[in-house]
Amino acid sequence: MTGLALTLLANYYLRHTLEESPRRMYSFMETFYGPQIPAVLAKSWWQLLLPIPEFTGAWATSTMLLTYALERRLTSGGVWELYNAIAILVAFGTTWTLFRSAVFSFTFAIAIGFGTQFYHAYAVTGGIASYIVATYHLLLLFSAVQIVRGATPRVAWWAALAGSLALNMLGYEGWLDVLAVVWVAAPVAYLGLRRLGRADEARRVLHMVAAMTAAGIGYIVIKVTLGFGQAQGAESDIIFNYASTGLMIEDLVANVFTHTYLSVSNFLPPFLVGATSGYWLGVEQLVSAQHGYHEQYLYLVAMNQVFFWRFYAGAVLVSLLYVIARTAARLQANPSAWTLALMMFLLMILVPGATHTLVKFRPMNAMPAMTYHVTVGVIGAAGLIAWLVTTAWRSWPNRAASGGVIAVVWLLLLYGALARPPYLAYMAAQSGLGSQIYPNPLRALSEVLGVSYQSPSGMLAYPLMPFRHDDGVATARGLLAALPNALPPIDQWQAVTGQASAPARQGGIAYAGDDTQTGYQVMSPPIPLAANATYLVRVKFEVTEGRVCAGILTADQQRWLVPPDGVTAELSFQSGAVDAMRVVLANCYPLDSGNPASRFRVTGGSFARLAEGGVQP
Repeated sequence: MTGLALTLLANYYLRHTLEESPRRMYSFMETFYGPQIPAVLAKSWWQLLLPIPEFTGAWATSTMLLTYALERRLTSGGVWELYNAIAILVAFGTTWTLFRSAVFSFTFAIAIGFGTQFYHAYAVTGGIASYIVATYHLLLLFSAVQIVRGATPRVAWWAALAGSLALNMLGYEGWLDVLAVVWVAAPVAYLGLRRLGRADEARRVLHMVAAMTAAGIGYIVIKVTLGFGQAQGAESDIIFNYASTGLMIEDLVANVFTHTYLSVSNFLPPFLVGATSGYWLGVEQLVSAQHGYHEQYLYLVAMNQVFFWRFYAGAVLVSLLYVIARTAARLQANPSAWTLALMMFLLMILVPGATHTLVKFRPMNAMPAMTYHVTVGVIGAAGLIAWLVTTAWRSWPNRAASGGVIAVVWLLLLYGALARPPYLAYMAAQSGLGSQIYPNPLRALSEVLGVSYQSPSGMLAYPLMPFRHDDGVATARGLLAALPNALPPIDQWQAVTGQASAPARQGGIAYAGDDTQTGYQVMSPPIPLAANATYLVRVKFEVTEGRVCAGILTADQQRWLVPPDGVTAELSFQSGAVDAMRVVLANCYPLDSGNPASRFRVTGGSFARLAEGGVQP
């Protein structure tokens, strides 16, 4: 129990302190579905068991609604930390019941709890529920295994299967990934159990699969009838919407390689995931090092960095298929329950996320960053790591050597929890998801320990046609017309770090800022907002040196409504329950040191509340 308590405490420290989840997490429901919340909460209980039209026809009762209810008591960061803890406890408890091995259960729980598979939650906080979805998957798989094993009382385990199915179905359509891997694994499990002389268990595999298949068919019928389809142009647009069979096949093949690699690479440190020169040096420097050779195609140097990981992905898939073939031969020649468990984990990695495998190639998949697409594969990879470590512990007579292997694996998993996030931020920037969208716990820990930290230089996205930051956006800002409501006069704004000059004749105030990475430079006074409304803000400013971006803070300065990333000329957001905002101009450098001091001039700005017919005061 002490070890489990320490694991939970370490996870809390990682999420709460090093990643600053209380500051970074916000309510997804209030931000994106604020106006719809009253209508959803007014529904009868039985209506919440169906797809919810207000959530674009998604089933989200045991995820989004549960998270929203908990957020009102625990805050968004608190729910994220709670879901992490629940996942660790369930991962440990289920595997302890199945394997009775502390080595296996601790390794599996550390992999599940400290992996970076759900880091997208720091960019879009709907991902907060990903950990509870993974917990539902674990409970479903555990109940299925217990039924096959003939655990008693059998009625209770069938009830557990029904209950975990309900939690999965009411939470997220990705539960179909579990059903897909059950279909693939069931024939292997059936034949393996027959080879082991466990005919009763083999028969129960068929019963369990039949029950889950019936639930899946019912789910799909209801979803298609009352939910929504995968529309063309949507993020989840499927390959069958292509007019070309060749395109379907190519995207499917790419997804198979990608998703298998996502499952495995999730636990690997950055230097084993892909090319790291662009990460450490910055792609601009790599391009510059070519000294102008074939200048019009130098962007391909950047593309080599972006897609370098695919070499590794090919090796991983070939290796996986080889190991599966060897394991199948071993099951045939010398069957054992332990080998059968290995085969199940391998098949989970091979079929890691069937629903996303059928989605068209999206720019976000250019680099292996979107690991939540393969939750089943991540669970399988965690199981594989735990299986290998436990095998070493059981098989090696030298306890020092086997204990050393366990220690090294645990340290690598914990190191990955610290070192992978900045690399994920690099991959996110290069694949169009945004710059600097994730926390950097390795830097935070270095500051706590008083150790120097070298910030990677490759955090900026490298477009095919390089441009000076802010040029295009600044031009667009200057062309935008004023909205009905003026922002507070510039002389009422507060210079947070920078020095303000006297108002210039041409209008506005010039500011001499600092060289911090993300420091606030100037901030407006609070501006009242109406609840559950959509707002548009246009800030007029010109950057003369450095990088300065506009963002929108809540009046209490606790949460960004629009982070200052500089990707658009105007800022839009939904107010939700927020009653006032502040407009902030902040530095937005990719590096934490070596930046020039920012210089900029602010001339004013305007805002409006959007209505169906247009803007309104």
